[in-house]
Amino acid sequence: MLRQFVRTDRDLRVDVFRGLALAFIFVDHIPYNILAALTLHNFGYSDATEMFIFLAGFSAGMAYGRRYLRQGWLVAGAHVLKRVWTLYVAHIFLFVLFTAQVAYSARVLDAATYIDEMEVAAFLQQADVAILHALTLYFQPAFMNILPLYIVVMLILVLVLPLVERPLVLMLLSGALYAYVTVANLHVPAFGGGRWFFNPLAWQVLFLFGVVLGHAGPEARARWLPDLRWLRLAAIAYVVFAFFAMLAWQVDDLAAMVPRRVAAFLFREEKSNLGPKRLLHFLSLAYLTARYVPRDAAWLRTAAASPLALAGQHALPVFCLGIFLSYAGRLVFGHFSASPATQMLVNAVGFGLQVGVAALSAWFDSTGRARQAGGGGALPGSPSPAAMAVAVAVEGEGRPGASPASGAAP
Repeated sequence: MLRQFVRTDRDLRVDVFRGLALAFIFVDHIPYNILAALTLHNFGYSDATEMFIFLAGFSAGMAYGRRYLRQGWLVAGAHVLKRVWTLYVAHIFLFVLFTAQVAYSARVLDAATYIDEMEVAAFLQQADVAILHALTLYFQPAFMNILPLYIVVMLILVLVLPLVERPLVLMLLSGALYAYVTVANLHVPAFGGGRWFFNPLAWQVLFLFGVVLGHAGPEARARWLPDLRWLRLAAIAYVVFAFFAMLAWQVDDLAAMVPRRVAAFLFREEKSNLGPKRLLHFLSLAYLTARYVPRDAAWLRTAAASPLALAGQHALPVFCLGIFLSYAGRLVFGHFSASPATQMLVNAVGFGLQVGVAALSAWFDSTGRARQAGGGGALPGSPSPAAMAVAVAVEGEGRPGASPASGAAP
């Protein structure tokens, strides 16, 4: 049934793996979730965030890079800024509702610790100051740090759009900024004396690499990522090394056997600035996926893959809903039941609701395309023009003049 909502005129690898990243983010945001043992961060240095940001860049490269070639920097940049505005509005709306959710649950359940854990105490104590900092992305509670990162790297894309046709120059500049941030250990300050959990000055290198690959097209990607035996072996070797490093970190007896200096290198957290170990691990996984999962793989179009593909094609509403649902899952585990059966039920219901929202968004998009094909007249039972405008803005898909195969940024 869900397959009827999935657009197949695109690279479904991007959609399926983006949907998988969203599922991992939802699962990982619920503490003590038994399914978290199956998510990416248990098997190496990188996790679902790298997957999400890279695929966001890949989609943006396809959508806005082609628009830049057709209509120039001014028009393409304006469309990127329109998308940034949509992301910003979604973030502020999500921030307000999430803060209300945390504050209300803390009062009703008499669990003030949630306010500290979700880092919303400053908002409740100094709402006038905190809301101003939230509007400038300076204040970021827990779970509220991925969209600000996405917003900033999209703003960077506006500046570098003319360089999509000079990918080597773009990646040299991006890599130089990443190296400087990494070596100097620079961070973006945040409200309360902290720092951005995801430093956009570092994470831009992964996003822009995705932009370059997404814009390049299959032939150019084949030249830049050749199918060489030694390269495949090197990627496999590093993935295996990262797996055993994470295994040693998770097993106390193994971790105790690792010399202190070696442990400091193997286990040091580098997520904020996208440390080289994390970056290399994800790039290795991405290379192996590109080599062993062809674009026309039959399983990408199966019923089993449809929920992930659908979620990946409508990533923004799925992600936003996932934030609320993951906190709700935390409340269920903490105050009602954390039995395996309850955990599986919470995960199933949570992802089911996310897929349902994706299906609703797909229905809005298909209705909009039907209206355009029919000359713009309102169809019986169709949503109002205002509702359609909101639906199109949320997903950035189904717009007039868009290349069917271009995809859209999540």
